[in-house]
Amino acid sequence: MPRRLRVPIAMALGLLLALVVAAAFSSAEVSFRSAERDGARVAEVLMGERPVIVLRTSAADYHPLERAEIVASRLRMALTEEVQADDVEVSPVEGGSGLYIRDQLLVAVYEPEAEAHGATTEALARLWRDNVLLALGYEPPDEESATEAPAEEETEAEEAAQST
Repeated sequence: MPRRLRVPIAMALGLLLALVVAAAFSSAEVSFRSAERDGARVAEVLMGERPVIVLRTSAADYHPLERAEIVASRLRMALTEEVQADDVEVSPVEGGSGLYIRDQLLVAVYEPEAEAHGATTEALARLWRDNVLLALGYEPPDEESATEAPAEEETEAEEAAQST
């Protein structure tokens, strides 16, 4: 093969590989499941095999597993269009913090849920945002994230991923 063709072919193959990886992340299967952590039943929302949101408490008369089903459905809908890293954000909601993709609320974090995780509502929402971004293949923003719970939640997510 002529030397002058090697570089363009290598670049084309690299681009193709990058597109395949991006497509795999953007079409990650979204599911939910019940799990046990620290002797308690929790509900997990997964992207692929990765738990991205762990719900421990009821809210608005929905048990954690029902909430996880709703969040998974909202996440699936949001992923029908291409998602950029800056589309995934945390914003205040009345009485807590919300995790959004574009204008779609995925999940609201209120005080009881945050307390169950040992975090503030904003810290927990940021942690979940970072988990979603990582599952989509993006790096989380370089901001001061949750200082109270990330290590515990990351450990929980890693343990859950290893147990599946």
